[in-house]
Amino acid sequence: MSEEIKLNKTKVGLGILQAALLIGISGDFLLREMPWGLNTFLWILMVSATFIGLTYSQRREFLNKETLMLHGALLFFAATFLYRASIPLLLLNVLAVFTVAAVLTLPSLKLNPKFSGVSHYLLGFVWSGINLLISPFLLVFNDIKWSGSSDSKWSKTVFPAIRGLLIGLPLLLVFGALFMGADAAFEGLIKRTLNIDTGEIFGHLFLIIFLSWIVAGYLRGTLYGSLIPDQFFKRDSNTETTPKLNWREFNSSWLPSSLNLGKIEISIIWGLMNLLFLTFVIVQLPYLFGGFEYVQNTENVKLADYARRGVAELGLVTVLVLPVLLIGHWFINRENKATEKLFKIMAGIQIGLLFVIMLSSAQRMILYTGSYGYGLTLERFYAMVFLAVLAAIFIWFAGTILSGYRPKFAWGMLWIALFTLGILNITNPEDFVLKTNIQLMQAGRDFDVQYNTHELRDDAVPRLIEFLPNLSERQRCDAENGLNLLDNQTKHGWRLINWNSARWKAKYALDSYKQQNGLQGNWVKNCYQLYPEQSNTR
Repeated sequence: MSEEIKLNKTKVGLGILQAALLIGISGDFLLREMPWGLNTFLWILMVSATFIGLTYSQRREFLNKETLMLHGALLFFAATFLYRASIPLLLLNVLAVFTVAAVLTLPSLKLNPKFSGVSHYLLGFVWSGINLLISPFLLVFNDIKWSGSSDSKWSKTVFPAIRGLLIGLPLLLVFGALFMGADAAFEGLIKRTLNIDTGEIFGHLFLIIFLSWIVAGYLRGTLYGSLIPDQFFKRDSNTETTPKLNWREFNSSWLPSSLNLGKIEISIIWGLMNLLFLTFVIVQLPYLFGGFEYVQNTENVKLADYARRGVAELGLVTVLVLPVLLIGHWFINRENKATEKLFKIMAGIQIGLLFVIMLSSAQRMILYTGSYGYGLTLERFYAMVFLAVLAAIFIWFAGTILSGYRPKFAWGMLWIALFTLGILNITNPEDFVLKTNIQLMQAGRDFDVQYNTHELRDDAVPRLIEFLPNLSERQRCDAENGLNLLDNQTKHGWRLINWNSARWKAKYALDSYKQQNGLQGNWVKNCYQLYPEQSNTR
């Protein structure tokens, strides 16, 4: 493809982006008013006028009598919203608009709508759907040549800044929403500072992005028929097309250079994220260093609410940061040492802030499961283990990827996971959970008999039977019912063909307990009748 054609596609691509953004903003303003009427006609008119203008300037051969007739039909059915109110009829009119729009894409496939068959019209629907999803990516990363255009200021500063904002703002919104859900103080700070309805802001942004996306995809698809990026293939001396991929060193070098992240994008994306993380950390510092008393004595923040709130959100933040950093590092231009150094600095700052956030998350888990909380469960135990594994992985990330040894990262991460899983198999998580809950009971906390006897399985049975004499009569009765249920469910697993040490130990402990207490067969008891005066602590 010649430079002239590339430049032409760049101009067209920029025009499509500008038009799509304008139509998206207009759609957010027009289409929010229900029920639809004049606003719908005006919005479809804008799309049609943009389509005709781009076709006339770039692909005039597509603008003929047939396509003009289709545009006329499109506006006719759009105009029905001005004088019809029947819901079934309007739904049929919407279907007609979609059908006409699909047929208008056929010229890009070198098909004449007038002489095409039904299968071709169905192809138009499929083709339109594919373009709505894929074409915006190609428009930004393939059609538009961001570097080397006549206006170097725009190509070197403005466009990278716009791209950085387009990537950074969604990340900022996602992590910001998670932080607001995790901490009431941080949520209050954001709402007081911005004084905005976050739900309404999300609604406007989503609608603008969605409408701009589908319009850009549709317009690009009707002007260019190819969905294969120009840079994805190269030609050898025999003019045969071969992929540029090298699977041994699979990196972003085979992608268009415009897809690589430069210093401006990195500064904007991770600058915004680090600012958000730093703000959250500042809010958390009094809780981390002030102790449990500070949490209890802070107005409108109760210890139980603080412990429960944010465990899942902060865990999700920790999980999401790793792929964001990995993907970001994959897309940077590592041939530019200054760019790679900037990424390492920004990523290092984010990991440092993340460790403070992980400490906050761990503190919440300790509160949630400790002497002030609600006891330990397998889910909470594995959540804390997962948090520890992530901490180890981030340390490994800093020691490999940020030190220039990316190929070693995955191998080390694999063995961190395998080693942790091996330790879990050795330590017996169910027994650990039961042991912890017993210790909490001895310290004055309630003992959840239902969970510790019905949810914990064979691995915890020997310790549970050993602890039964320390329970009240009612609690022991409930525990025996749980053990009886487990006994009936797992008898088939104690045969030699599928022998298992944990099941064998559980069977031995159960048989011994039944023999000592004269329990035979199905020994379910009605604890409510036997001990009506005692409550079942759960």
